[in-house]
Amino acid sequence: MVHTFIGRILCQIGCLQDADVLLVLAEQRRLRVRFGQCAREIGLLSADQLSLALGVQSCGDQIIASLEDVPIDTAVLTRITESVARRCEVMPLFTHNDTLILAVADPFDNPYLQSLSSEASAAVGFIIVHREQLLEAIDAHYGRPVPAHL
Repeated sequence: MVHTFIGRILCQIGCLQDADVLLVLAEQRRLRVRFGQCAREIGLLSADQLSLALGVQSCGDQIIASLEDVPIDTAVLTRITESVARRCEVMPLFTHNDTLILAVADPFDNPYLQSLSSEASAAVGFIIVHREQLLEAIDAHYGRPVPAHL
């Protein structure tokens, strides 16, 4: 497995810019602390942003822009019900080291993500995808929603 530096991951998910990474690296040398801790201490990252990036790094997952690049294991669809998938805007993709990997469009603006681990009865990890593709994948794998007026 290829190790991806946390600064690179944070840039990929839009939490930091290249200039921020350079600033953190300079401060990191001075403070002699880990990159994420340094970025938090100088106010560039929230705890949630760092947790997401560390989760991505530890799972070895890549931030992907297209669900077409991800094989979806249909056996994991039963781990998240259709109603939960639609309400939380997540799509179960596959398992990796006993962790259920879910597609999500915006992990920073989704109040439901904390409860998904208990819903799935497993640890969960996330891959960030475009919202339109996510909703299309939910429709394709769970079926189109029935309009409320019927």
